[in-house]
Amino acid sequence: MWRWLARTYPAKIRILYWNLNKDSNNCRQLLRSDFDILAFQEPTAQGNYPPCPKACNFHMIYGGGRAVIYIHKRHPLASWTFEAHKDYCKVTLNGTDFYSIYSPIPPPTRRARLATPWISPIHSLAELERPNKAILMGDFNLHHPLWDLFDRETYGAEALLQLAEDWGLQLITPYGTPTRRFQGQRNSTLDHAWVSAPNGAPIATYEGEGDYEGSDHRPQIIALNDDYTPSQDPQEQRFSWGLMDEKAIENAAKHLSRPGSLATPEAIDEAVDQLIRELTVIAEDTTPKRGRNPPKGGPSEKYWNYEVNRASKASKRARKAWERRPTPARWEAFREAQNAFNKTRKQASQALWRRGVQEASQNPKKLWTLERWARLRSHAPPEAPKMPSLRPGEGLPLEGTYAAKARILAARFFPIVTPNPDLLNSPPGASKPPFPFEYGVTASNISNILRSTSP
Repeated sequence: MWRWLARTYPAKIRILYWNLNKDSNNCRQLLRSDFDILAFQEPTAQGNYPPCPKACNFHMIYGGGRAVIYIHKRHPLASWTFEAHKDYCKVTLNGTDFYSIYSPIPPPTRRARLATPWISPIHSLAELERPNKAILMGDFNLHHPLWDLFDRETYGAEALLQLAEDWGLQLITPYGTPTRRFQGQRNSTLDHAWVSAPNGAPIATYEGEGDYEGSDHRPQIIALNDDYTPSQDPQEQRFSWGLMDEKAIENAAKHLSRPGSLATPEAIDEAVDQLIRELTVIAEDTTPKRGRNPPKGGPSEKYWNYEVNRASKASKRARKAWERRPTPARWEAFREAQNAFNKTRKQASQALWRRGVQEASQNPKKLWTLERWARLRSHAPPEAPKMPSLRPGEGLPLEGTYAAKARILAARFFPIVTPNPDLLNSPPGASKPPFPFEYGVTASNISNILRSTSP
């Protein structure tokens, strides 16, 4: 049996987070970059929507506040989930939660805090359960001697430290890094990256500043330490191994190159790489690829192998030839090709059944599956198409009967509309204001018409 050899190549997830200082042009210059995740704060002026053109490289998650997160389109939609809130957004990819956070500046005095309470995403996150792996990035607007070069401390920093302790987070932004630079004033470390640290080792590392301008904040880049293999797109074309040409593969395998001396690890790695390259070429030449969403009843069937596929194509060619010019000879050719296709398909289905029985005789789990099929379905006619059960509303139980499903569909597509009784009882034309119209003709009307008429 032909087996495919595959190798996993790890790739780091790289993230850039940046306070854009309410300038959407800073956002646009990164929407064609190659980062896996972009976490922005204050992306646009208040009331505007962050840019996300269709031709860019990212999907956008935005909750209407001052934080937005983008994820690269090379990650399939089925491989990640998201949440969007006012001042923080979250993407969960490969078991890790990535947060983009904007925490407003806390009121400086107690009197100001009594007048205007400090509402921060830090408080919302503190109410959630501790995640398995998390990365918090953004503009926290907080000073503390643990990260501030000038030993400043502001109200609210303790809430951030408590969240880090509860979630097991470590700050990977280096001490005193000037993430916001002032002209003539002291720099500040306001933009942080807090990451989970199982067993004391953080799951991400700090790579440095990004080479982008346009804001008084500096873009920061971090990378996930774990080896990551992007999830394969379920709609991506893959090899259809059931349609491989076994004879062509057997002939090509006779010409595989033989490795030389395998005395060193480097020589073994080179030999394995050479074998994988040659097998890839053979697979490309002898095995077709499965298209997007293969139709039911055709190549998606398990018995549909190379011989069945070739007979099917021959039958289709013969049918098209007869349709182009219907002659007795072409009709006979089409009948022979169709009979050959039916015979080949029947033989392939029979061979699949026999293989299944043979495997069931050696595997108890498959044997009980076969027994269940024989007891419940082998003597029954093919199942007719059936509409799935429907739910009349959120939180209500599913309905499976024909009458209940008919009521649900009727209520959804043909709702009963109750007219306004006031409109029904009002006489025709009562709702329209009268339109004044003069029926008389004066001498001035006639003279004006004559003057405007050409001779």
